[in-house]
Amino acid sequence: KNWNDPAIAAINPGAGLPDKSITVCQRADGSGTSHIFTTYLSGVSADWKSKVGISTQPAWPVGQGGTKSAGVASLVEQTPGAIGYVELSFALEKKNLKSAKLKNSSGKFIEPTLEAVTAAAGALKEIPDDLVVNLTNLPGETSYPVCGTVWAVFKKDLKKDKLAAVVKSFTWALSEDGQKMAPPENYARLPDAIAAKAKEILAKLPVN
Repeated sequence: KNWNDPAIAAINPGAGLPDKSITVCQRADGSGTSHIFTTYLSGVSADWKSKVGISTQPAWPVGQGGTKSAGVASLVEQTPGAIGYVELSFALEKKNLKSAKLKNSSGKFIEPTLEAVTAAAGALKEIPDDLVVNLTNLPGETSYPVCGTVWAVFKKDLKKDKLAAVVKSFTWALSEDGQKMAPPENYARLPDAIAAKAKEILAKLPVN
């Protein structure tokens, strides 16, 4: 399809879309970013869910593959008419790339911003003890619909002195001072509820 396809033009009134073919760029390697994106696609498209589904390395029906988010960003940058998906930090760093507003579950078209990611995570109704959550297509007028988390995983057999140092580091990261460091690195702050849950888990680790 071309960028001026009627279905695309209908939700982009006045955009002056070009009569240029669309080139889809995606991750060629296994990727958590692909898992998040295909989770979103499976939630909004029954056709995608039945034919491709959720995967870290899906069988893409079309497109060109790049390695890691940096590779996809460069591929989109170098390919006329291209569209792709990358981790938000890469999209924010590539100043000459434009990001798409996506329609969220409240019917609002939202830009991918750090604030929109925090808003989405803050819309969670409950947070499980293992912190494994799906942040795609959550409610809220300001929530971006394609979001995900990064987890810290600790070895069970860490020596107590090393574990204590790790816990101290992540306790700081979850503090107000630590959270202030996230936006300058193009990562979203955690909502207070998730940060509090993570602190509870850290407090239970045997460091004494």
